[in-house]
Amino acid sequence: MKKGYVLKTVWIFFISLFLVYTGFVAASFCREKNSVAPMALVEKTVYLETPFGKSASAVRIEIEVMDDVSKENGHVLSVAFAGQNIPLKPVDPTGRRGSTFLRLPPGNYSLQWEVKSPGGFPSTNRIEKSVSVSANEIGIYLLIKGDQLFIQNENQ
Repeated sequence: MKKGYVLKTVWIFFISLFLVYTGFVAASFCREKNSVAPMALVEKTVYLETPFGKSASAVRIEIEVMDDVSKENGHVLSVAFAGQNIPLKPVDPTGRRGSTFLRLPPGNYSLQWEVKSPGGFPSTNRIEKSVSVSANEIGIYLLIKGDQLFIQNENQ
């Protein structure tokens, strides 16, 4: 047997025990009510205020914005729906930029977004689509992925 083998083993054991203990202490600290750390780990959904939010005929509209990571020109720069800008977060590895929920009465609404052009002039491409909201819909899901728009309706 090598010299000092037992001493090294005991030393490694106590270092490991100390690291595990400090991990538990840090986890319990993060679970405390006034801790800031858990809030940084949770993504917050932004709810845009609308004057029609409490209306019985209002339709729930969910808008999700993603960069198209497979394209060079898939970077979304700004999004506006019904005249309200949607706040965008820095892109994550999956391309997700953010989401928001609205409650609006039936009608036609304008959706505009700006994406980075694949070189050349102008450097951005502005896309505008009209979204029709009818009274018989429970909700509408809009997915903006780069320069594409995907719409899914939930009818009653």
